Amino acid sequence: MLKQIFDKFISITGDTYDSKKSIKILDEIDLSTKEKQVLGIIKVREFFAKNQLTEAEKFLHEQLDNLVDPEDISVIAFIYKWLYNCKNRLGKYSEALSYAQDYVKLTEESDPTLFTDRYIDLGYAYTCNRKYDLAEKIFLKSIEECEIISNEEMKMRSISMLGELYLRQGLYIEAKENLSRAIIYFRDSNNSNYLNSTLNNYGLVLQNIGQYREAASCFESLINQNEIINLQLGFAHFNLGLCNQKQEEYTKAVKSYEKAFEILEPINNLSYLKSIYNNLALVYENMKKNDLAMEYYQKAYDVSEILNDEFNLRVSRNNIINYKLANNQFFPEMRKEIEENIEYFSEKMKIEHQLKAKKTLSVFYRAKKDYKKAYDIIYNIYEQQGEFYRKQLAEQNQDFYGLIQDTIIRRDRVKNILEPELQKSIKHNLIGESATLRKTIEMARKASSINNTNVLITGESGTGKEIVSRLIHFNSERKNERLVTVNCSAITSTLAESEFFGHIQGAFTGAINNKTGLFEQASGGTLYLDEIGDMPIEIQSKILRAIETGTITPVGGDEEIEVDVRIVASTNKDLDDLILQNKFRLDLLHRINVIHIKIPPLRDREEDLILLIEFFVKQISISMKRNIITFDDSYIKVLKGYTFPGNIRELKNIIERSIILESSNTLTSESLHDINCMRKNTVRYSGSLNLSDVEKEAVFNALSICNNSQKEAAKKLGLSESALSRKLKKYRI
Repeated sequence: MLKQIFDKFISITGDTYDSKKSIKILDEIDLSTKEKQVLGIIKVREFFAKNQLTEAEKFLHEQLDNLVDPEDISVIAFIYKWLYNCKNRLGKYSEALSYAQDYVKLTEESDPTLFTDRYIDLGYAYTCNRKYDLAEKIFLKSIEECEIISNEEMKMRSISMLGELYLRQGLYIEAKENLSRAIIYFRDSNNSNYLNSTLNNYGLVLQNIGQYREAASCFESLINQNEIINLQLGFAHFNLGLCNQKQEEYTKAVKSYEKAFEILEPINNLSYLKSIYNNLALVYENMKKNDLAMEYYQKAYDVSEILNDEFNLRVSRNNIINYKLANNQFFPEMRKEIEENIEYFSEKMKIEHQLKAKKTLSVFYRAKKDYKKAYDIIYNIYEQQGEFYRKQLAEQNQDFYGLIQDTIIRRDRVKNILEPELQKSIKHNLIGESATLRKTIEMARKASSINNTNVLITGESGTGKEIVSRLIHFNSERKNERLVTVNCSAITSTLAESEFFGHIQGAFTGAINNKTGLFEQASGGTLYLDEIGDMPIEIQSKILRAIETGTITPVGGDEEIEVDVRIVASTNKDLDDLILQNKFRLDLLHRINVIHIKIPPLRDREEDLILLIEFFVKQISISMKRNIITFDDSYIKVLKGYTFPGNIRELKNIIERSIILESSNTLTSESLHDINCMRKNTVRYSGSLNLSDVEKEAVFNALSICNNSQKEAAKKLGLSESALSRKLKKYRI
């Protein structure tokens, strides 16, 4: 009955959020009192559109209390569905799950065709409550049901949600595969709402595998869309803040978090507000703005108290106590609270937080001038975490370094090809001893010795092009000046001239202040043009002139500004091929390609593989606060048989994943069995965020996995064979 009423109503009114218009139409059409009450519930959509979630919840409970027909299960299920949505947006996930379970059960008892998205709601509720196994079963059940009834959109929504589930579990390869499929469908069907949420999750995958700049570009593209809804916009700003924070761009991170707060605060999702407060506190702490850090730690504590979240309450309190001790606010009663936190984190197996609490206790005893106890606690941390972590902590606690250094006797055999001072400057390691790597580094050193020569770095994704660019800069006479990095793929043609050359106030709509361009910012230093193959063709002639003349003119200005800039550019694309396609200028290539450094892929550095495995295993073990993991010959044998299309970045991710999945302290070939990329037909990924590139790679991957069977590949992608055939022609696959 309910479905027929909705169909009748929508056919007359359209899908409107205007409750006044809806009620007026209800008075004019021939409906019973019961039918009018059912459709009056549609008013809840207006509350949602205005983010008035508390009012929506109150309204729905009033409808439950005043049902015309208390026996009509379908109406009750409809109200429960909206209550689920309401609780979910408010971040009250356990209550949301309860409503989802109830409304799904009622729907199946009355009319299973009424809410075709019921399994998506239930699966997402399980996901938010970290019941991942149940969520996966529900999403797979939804996909199966959608295939039976030929509901392609609902199937792709389920696949997108399955991708988000895998993302939350850290299964990034599986997440990327499912999200890529959903992106193709939603883009082809012009479904901007689901496309945006899926792209947001795709950006999170990139963020979690360490591709922060690519992820940031993804979130920035979402923010710049006109069709994105407020909730998605808030999440995009929050995730952009995380990317900025990881790249130590703290000022940008603060702006992103503040924008996220501005959007999400009216929704009153306390879980997200708590995360924003915690992250802002960490950013301000890194910026040495301790008063602001303390303010936001306190806000995070207050929200955790409202949520009755004991874990985050203790985390926040530990941070607050640490801050007070660092600012000479010593109180004897602090000791008991710190010791209770240590015991709590130990019981919950939260080793990282347990160690932080122990370190706070050490700071407490130092403030009390009981240096013996302070030292004993620090040494206990060293013993707990192994020799590598002992050395790291010793360097952070100079008061005790003289006492501790005698215990650090291990000699690190990892072959770092750089001198310690240069390694510290570029903030990266270059591990290996192969002839190909040494040749690359030697070429980079020669390039750095010639102060004004432009350099082009080429190589596959994940080979370390940015590290080489930093080596060139910090090993040159320009090392004390700025290294300005720009991702050319993230700059649109309409904004490119302003970004590179700056603009003066009033040059165009929105130019409310003067802006210094990237060339001027880098003057005296180095301008690193990452992914130069993606630079808009429209700006390339002006970039060429700036390089040739050493002068720029800001947009709207008439005076030339002299700049002294060294250009280092990099790409994983074939620039000669782009020239043939009229996507790149030959004269620009000649100007930047004075010295060409080609970075070898990992498959050509076989003798470096074991050294890299050893380095990453130790580094990741330390970062996870685990005892140093070891590995046996079977583990190395499997990795040696793999081609690593994602190169060193992929190797690191595989090792990290295998350490996460391994419960023992030894990695073996068994540790790699659950990692999808270790199969015979490997999935490639170029690192591009262009939707066409994502689609092309998804098609390529599907063909690889299906042994070039177009029929099977089309089925895997959720396409018809004719649609797949058109895409093969489009991308010349």
